[in-house]
Amino acid sequence: MDFDVNGVLWYPVSSLNNYAGKPESGIPSPLFRWDIARGGKPEWCGCIGTPERGGAWMSDLYISKDNIMYAANSNHSLDGPGLIGVDLNIYEPTRADFKELLVDDYFNPHSPRYIESALMIH
Repeated sequence: MDFDVNGVLWYPVSSLNNYAGKPESGIPSPLFRWDIARGGKPEWCGCIGTPERGGAWMSDLYISKDNIMYAANSNHSLDGPGLIGVDLNIYEPTRADFKELLVDDYFNPHSPRYIESALMIH
């Protein structure tokens, strides 16, 4: 979690599914913003990433002096870790307009690709 240039706190929330004998499938990490200093409440900002590559199990989030948010995530099963960059100067004024659905197959528990890789891991 980190504060942007306007003092607003941004943070992802990561969840881990209970495998319980089932193959691994991802749970998208939602992004929140919270204007604590001005008495705001936490606001849901959608899933972090793009529709084609959503973030899961976010480990770090950093915001640069230029208001660019960088978020690192663990991976998508056997894929390598991801690094997501978001220009908050562009995103912030339009965040309510984003309505694209997450189509990343990693979050589909019936995806043959990720079922196969989950079986290799366990």
